[in-house]
Amino acid sequence: MFKAKGLTIFLVLVLVFNLTIVGCGQPENNYNEDPTEYGDVKDPENGDTPQSEGELSDPDTENYTQPEDDIAMTGSGEFGGWIDNNSVEIGINAFQVTDETRLMIEEAGIDIGDEVVYNYVPSDLGQPILIKIERL
Repeated sequence: MFKAKGLTIFLVLVLVFNLTIVGCGQPENNYNEDPTEYGDVKDPENGDTPQSEGELSDPDTENYTQPEDDIAMTGSGEFGGWIDNNSVEIGINAFQVTDETRLMIEEAGIDIGDEVVYNYVPSDLGQPILIKIERL
């Protein structure tokens, strides 16, 4: 009798323990929350176009206006590497990369930690656009 009661209590405790571990161990899933809570969703009613996940802003979008050549700016810093397929980090700044600047980086053999000098233009879409880069 005592053995059966002890076994039952033991199994109940194991079950409660397992349910607690499984319930507390699952990552929080926020996929169904309202994305406007985060403030980074564009509002189509104000003329903004929503950007789908994984879609990157690039100079070919319809809202892009090419900046004047005379507003190109120059900077220098340590090449931090590729952020994604279309952006690089230099110093503490992120720059959008064009096909031409991608080739410049590859042909010059620029690698993480290299000191570089670069030219860029501001973009009305966010990240400034890298137009020239050279290793120092």
